Amino acid sequence: MIAFFSLINSLLDAFCRSFLKVAIPSLIRDVFLRILMAMLVIGYFLSFYTFSIMIWGMGAVYMLAMLSMVFYMKREKIFKIDFNWEGITQPFKKEFLQYSLITLLGTAGALLIMKIDSIMVSSMIGLDANAIYTIGFSIAVVIEMPRRAISQVAMPVISEMFAENQLAGINALYKKIAINQLLICLLIFLMIWINIENLYHFVPNRAIYEQGKWVVLLIGLGKLTDVIFSVNGEIIVFSKFYTFNITATLLMSAAVIIFNLALIPLYGIEGAALASLIAMFCYNLVKFIYIKIRLGFNPFTPGVFFILISGGLSWAVSYYLIPTFSSVIPDILIRSGIVTAVYLLLVHLLKAAPETETMIIQKVKQVLAMINNR
Repeated sequence: MIAFFSLINSLLDAFCRSFLKVAIPSLIRDVFLRILMAMLVIGYFLSFYTFSIMIWGMGAVYMLAMLSMVFYMKREKIFKIDFNWEGITQPFKKEFLQYSLITLLGTAGALLIMKIDSIMVSSMIGLDANAIYTIGFSIAVVIEMPRRAISQVAMPVISEMFAENQLAGINALYKKIAINQLLICLLIFLMIWINIENLYHFVPNRAIYEQGKWVVLLIGLGKLTDVIFSVNGEIIVFSKFYTFNITATLLMSAAVIIFNLALIPLYGIEGAALASLIAMFCYNLVKFIYIKIRLGFNPFTPGVFFILISGGLSWAVSYYLIPTFSSVIPDILIRSGIVTAVYLLLVHLLKAAPETETMIIQKVKQVLAMINNR
């Protein structure tokens, strides 16, 4: 039941994205579902009900999310079921099935890539090491959450631009997304890494799991490579060169396995994280080179490098100039506040993202104007 309703939710979410309806589906998927799931787990932890009741409750939560999506789509007048297949030509069916199969294989390969390192850590070191690795990996994955949200918004736009042959527009979007998502994701990475000791303070059995802090750093840097190279995967998928996605995924899978076999025996869980970092960088580099050769697109502008410089200097301020406080909460607040201020100030002084600054200032002025009018 959970798998069925989860599948329907994914289909409805994809349908909404094709109409550029992203905000409410994201709210349902990322906030509504997670809050209710957390409440169910907490209730089971407090022994309010049995495990089987919790599982049935999860199924009910996914069903409720599906009904919420249907209600939203009907309100927006984009929900329509039509079983008339007569207008679909045979050539279109063939092309659709071919594209769907390649996309399915590419997605399956990408999901497999994300799990290979964890599986190999379990088999080559042990389940205890995998627990330490998984917690560190989960902390680092937070870095790419804004990228996922931006990608969901960008995909239908890129698809529409390719349909209208607006290659110059795609190239401009490629650059803008690289700057804006790096601006956000790098700040999140900084907040995690400068507070890594404090974050592990809240993890039970800290002395054991704190061994995974270097996993956080290496996986975090790997996720930043995804961010820096912008939406290269999305551009390939929606271009006429979409079959290359399978080639790149196969190369990535082989690279992850080879690097893990070489590095895990030498460096343990840090070796697995380093293998993922190297593989992610190579994966993105190959896709960047392919896009550059085939389409002539390039995501890199001076702003990207200015943001990286701002991030490096902000980390140096935290490492060399800010003292460590004995209390965890004040240390997090003071350190995070100073580093954020330095980071944003440097981004402003270097004029790394002037368009984003202008947009934010305009939004603030609009909000202030609305408040004054009231």
